[in-house]
Amino acid sequence: MGPKNVAENHLPHPERFFEKPLFDLVERRGYNFRDLNNVGEGTLHYHVESIEKNTNLRDWVPEWCFPFIFWAANRVGGSVSGRLDWFAGKSIEPKQVKTVGDLIDESGTPLSDHDAITLDFVLKHA
Repeated sequence: MGPKNVAENHLPHPERFFEKPLFDLVERRGYNFRDLNNVGEGTLHYHVESIEKNTNLRDWVPEWCFPFIFWAANRVGGSVSGRLDWFAGKSIEPKQVKTVGDLIDESGTPLSDHDAITLDFVLKHA
């Protein structure tokens, strides 16, 4: 696939390849996710020089993967983004769908290690 292709076409779009069976199942069960999210917009942003993200990444990625991850990320400028967070629902009409990044408290501390997602919606009559 190549690092650039994965960074641009797969990490922000898990519904296309890596998690396609899950998203296909969601749709087969009648749930909508495409209209309720900013599909293709990442919610987790990783940079190879980010010490805290490297530490968090160690919680779910084996240590032997890190040389490849650093090599691949450096091939695309050192930064990659993936979409981790999703809404799915039935009988929902979206009014506003938004991915909100860089949320910090009054002291400048990030509120999360990834972006928030918001959905303003109206329930449709079933």
